[in-house]
Amino acid sequence: MLTLALLTSTALADEGALAVTPFGIALFAWDRPARGAIYASTQLAGIGGAVAGGIMATDAADAADEEAYATAQLVSGGSVALATTSYLVSLIDGSRVAQLRAEGVARRDAVLQFDAAVALSASWAERPGTGP
Repeated sequence: MLTLALLTSTALADEGALAVTPFGIALFAWDRPARGAIYASTQLAGIGGAVAGGIMATDAADAADEEAYATAQLVSGGSVALATTSYLVSLIDGSRVAQLRAEGVARRDAVLQFDAAVALSASWAERPGTGP
């Protein structure tokens, strides 16, 4: 948890590094809390299920119950698959949101440059001796 907090605090300055943080942290930071909550909950559920499946497998192995052991392995494997898939989808979604944010900044900068050029040309037209 400490590593996650350190990674998150240092990654706030770098959106590329922030995009790879788990549990939807990037989407919370980029004002997409619903998506962040979905990824956080599915990843936490996957991790919790994997831990529970491991505990169930240990108990089943101690009791020599092969059917319960197989079930525990399925629970554990499915939970790992859920957490991994959720994380990979959050990477794709986070990179898409980061790209949209970068395009928005570039578009905003272009508009500001255009507005500055229009204002500059308007100020030149108002100068005495420059008109028709």
